[in-house]
Amino acid sequence: LKQHPGARYVLRRGDSEEVRALLEQGEARIGLLGATLDARRFVCHAVAQDRLVLITENSARFQKLQREGAAGCDLLGEPMIAREESSGTQRAVEEYLRRRNIAPEALRIVARMDNPESIKAGVSQGMGVSVISSLAIREEIAAGRLLSFDLTPDGAYRDICIAWRRDTALFLETALDAGRIIKSELWGETK
Repeated sequence: LKQHPGARYVLRRGDSEEVRALLEQGEARIGLLGATLDARRFVCHAVAQDRLVLITENSARFQKLQREGAAGCDLLGEPMIAREESSGTQRAVEEYLRRRNIAPEALRIVARMDNPESIKAGVSQGMGVSVISSLAIREEIAAGRLLSFDLTPDGAYRDICIAWRRDTALFLETALDAGRIIKSELWGETK
């Protein structure tokens, strides 16, 4: 907004399916989401990658596992708190599991929650572990409220995309500028 003082926006939060619906209904012109959309109806450009991590309560047991070098994939047998099925994060987790020949049904899902704040609260109270965006847990990790495990040594990532309806008059450069601004704010990157 400093560079474009006349610009105005309304920020609405939701999972990837909710963002798709806002775009579809014309209630939003640009959406940021962690899933791709139907290319026949939407333009979708990846603007960043988001690392997925497994989070646990900060207990002596999980601290020991972390010191011993356990990976998040080693902890997938723990009781699990999952996102709702329409979430881009949940879809990315299920794709990760499929690539490793793990049936999503094999997880011990004890709860499904519709937002990261609820998941973090449940994990910190010992309800179970969860796979979540590394961006969503920065403060909790820094404060020592949660522990974070990379799923595998090379990490697990998903694309963050900026999207809009194909029939919306929107200049590509304007949308990508918005994506760069968001990327800069969230990831601290300017490229």
